[in-house]
Amino acid sequence: MLNLRVVPKDRRRTDRRTSESSIVKTPRRRTERRASERRLDERISLDLWIEQEAGPEVSYRHVGDLSAGGVRLDHGFSYPVGSRVKLRFALPGDAKQIEVAADVVAVSPEESRHYTSLRFVDLAGEDHIRITTFIQKGRA
Repeated sequence: MLNLRVVPKDRRRTDRRTSESSIVKTPRRRTERRASERRLDERISLDLWIEQEAGPEVSYRHVGDLSAGGVRLDHGFSYPVGSRVKLRFALPGDAKQIEVAADVVAVSPEESRHYTSLRFVDLAGEDHIRITTFIQKGRA
């Protein structure tokens, strides 16, 4: 024997709240970020050179800013959005090198301010902590 359940034609009508008291309103948090800002990690401007490798090509690029989630590189040749590159760099005052894969997520269309934005893909937990600590010390 089949057990059939009758479903109302418009379920939304039966699921409506019956009183205002059942609605919980929470205030929205105000943030200082612009609506177009999508970065979650704090970043810091930095004078640092980074080694960028894509296949057999190796180049050195100047860092504009760094966060635990990625890096913005100033000037120089950039790869198309979606490309994956390998980065190697050492933080100032730290001898241990960080090696991480990164995806190109944005390339500036302006010739006068050419930059490339990269998002880290496989950053090790220890390296994430080192970058975050470095940024916090730089802000203090």
